[in-house]
Order: sequence, then C-alpha cells, then structure tokens
Amino acid sequence: MSMPLNQLLYDRLKAVFGHVNIVNAGQTNIVEKTIYYDRQRKLRHGVGIRPGLSGEEYAVNCPFCPDTGKHLYLNYRWGTYPQGSRFPNLHPAHCFRNNCIDSFEKCKQLFAMVFPDSAIARQVKLPAIPPKQADAPPPPKPELPPDCVLVEQLPLEHPACRYLASRGFDPHAIAKGRELRYCEFREHGIIVPRIVIPCFKLVPHPEHMYSQATKELAGWQARLIGPPPYEDAPKYRFPKGMEKSRLLYGAEKAIHTTGPVVLVEGTVDVWKVGDHGMALLGKTLSSNQYDRLLRAFSSRPVLVMLDNDAADAAKKIVSSIIVGRHILDDSAPVLSVSPPPGRKDPGEASSAELRTIITEAMRKYEAGE
Repeated sequence: MSMPLNQLLYDRLKAVFGHVNIVNAGQTNIVEKTIYYDRQRKLRHGVGIRPGLSGEEYAVNCPFCPDTGKHLYLNYRWGTYPQGSRFPNLHPAHCFRNNCIDSFEKCKQLFAMVFPDSAIARQVKLPAIPPKQADAPPPPKPELPPDCVLVEQLPLEHPACRYLASRGFDPHAIAKGRELRYCEFREHGIIVPRIVIPCFKLVPHPEHMYSQATKELAGWQARLIGPPPYEDAPKYRFPKGMEKSRLLYGAEKAIHTTGPVVLVEGTVDVWKVGDHGMALLGKTLSSNQYDRLLRAFSSRPVLVMLDNDAADAAKKIVSSIIVGRHILDDSAPVLSVSPPPGRKDPGEASSAELRTIITEAMRKYEAGE
C-alpha cells in the first residue's frame, strides 16, 4: 500500500476507527472536464481541477449512526489548517449512509473525536453515540436453482433460445455473455419453464476500491418464457431474501467500460444497451444503489433511460444524482433520455437504436444544446 498523503490524519483515523480504506490513493486533485459559462452566459467546457472532495479520501465507519460499511469519507485535506487560518478545514467530510455531518457543530464533534487533545476538543461536548448493532451471523451465500442448464448449450429450437431470438438477441451469444441458465420450476404442481438470470454485486477491493472491484453472486431472476401456465403466474421470480434494492444489475460489466453509463429498469433493457447498461430492477433508485453509483462511477456521465410510463421517476432519479454529485463536487453530466420513438421501453428497441440515442444525447450535451 502506498503512503497516505496525510499520514497524521490516516494514523489518527486508524487509532480511533480501526480499519481505514484509502480511496483515490495518491491523487491530490482530479483533473477533468469542467462546466462554466462565458460572458454571454453560454455553456462552455474546459479542463480544470475539482476542488473540495477530489483526490485521496479515507473511508471509515461513521460514529454518528450504526454504520458498518465505511460510509464516512474524509478528504486528505480534512483537519488541515489553510494558510493564514487559525481554524482547521472541516468541510471535506460526508456520511453517505445518513448524511450525518450536516452541520458545523457535527464537523467540530468529529474533529474532537479524531484529535481529542486539540483546543476544539476541549470546547465541544460530544453527543451520545448510538450503539452499534450486534453483528448478525452472515447469511448463507446465494446459489443458483438446482438442475439448471446453460442456455448456450441448448439447441436453437429450444423454447429458451426461441424466446431470446424473439427479443432480438443471438441466443447463444447473449446467454454466454450474461451466463443465462434454463430451469424448470414446480409451481402449484405445474412445471414452469424459466430463464434464470444471475445477478452479481460489485465487491470493492480493500485498498483500491472500485478500480479493482470483483463480482460476487447476489441472487438471480427467473423470467417466465411462454404463456402464463396458471392464473397470476409471476413473470419474474427471485430467491427468498434477495435484496434487489442493493443491486445494480450489470454493474460488474459497466465498471470495466469507459464513457457514459445508462440506468434502465430491467435486465432485458441492459442487454439491449450493452455493457454500459445497469438496471435498477424497478423504477426507483434506492439509497444503496445511489451510494454505489456515486462511488463506483464517479466522473462518468450517467444517462437515465426508464420506460415511457416512468418519466416522473426518471426526473427524480436525475435530480437525486445531481445533488449527490454536487456534494462530491463531481461535475460529470446526468441526463434523462427517452427510449426511441415508438418504443415503450429500451427492451423493445434495437441495440443500434439505443446507441444512436445515447450518442445524440452526449453530442447535445457536449455542444451545450
């Protein structure tokens, strides 16, 4: 591990909180495209340095909430004294779990915890810290349903392959790329054929975080193929206990791409978008998905392309991401785009149509239109 940029702060955090994750190790500033207006108030772009929270950060468990996921991020400049100032810089810190550092008083309390011998610590009354919840036993690792068959090994005339072909895919290619299985479920005494779609979660590296993230099976989605075999047969099945709101389906592929990422609703939508696509598995962005998006895909354009009947939900998602990126001083664009004309959702469009929509949206943004 490289030496922290602020060894004193790192050592104090380690002494107070235990393990410390270093994010953006060794980076003093992040140079990237910035947005500004010229004298005629016309949108322009240039290259500049992000101030504030850019560069190396230290992630620890927030002491103001029952945090066990290291959601409190402190910039390496935190606690340093700007030139000519007699008061430390306490603003580059943020809790992405409950937004706990929401006042100057909280900033001083945090400083007092980290530097208990400081003058500020002698002036601050520390609050009662909520007790940490007892660690629950780890849940069993998710597994795929038994007796599954890889779709790529099935003949093209098989119902699973015919379904994928009807949606505009090369059955064997998409099955191999997304590790699809075929499985027959017994529901209400009836054999129900379904395509099983593995869902993976991103696992950040202990030191390098998302730059070297790996994937881990988090559950699966079983899509009905053919007509419903009984009344109220669900189109999709999920394993018991699977937390869909904690996943961004397709993130394990999107993390290895460059350029914009595209948020959509469902798995088929992701397949049509390609490796840049990620699915919410619904129409809302959960707090966990929000945190993962801000951290793992920082400085990358985000395009939100929900179904046509979810325009209001898309606007809310765009607004929330913009607010989060503003806190992190991340100026990368967040745009709302619609499916191609005549298509109610991205899954109905062709991959070529979606590439055109995405390219055009980025072109308009770059041109300031």
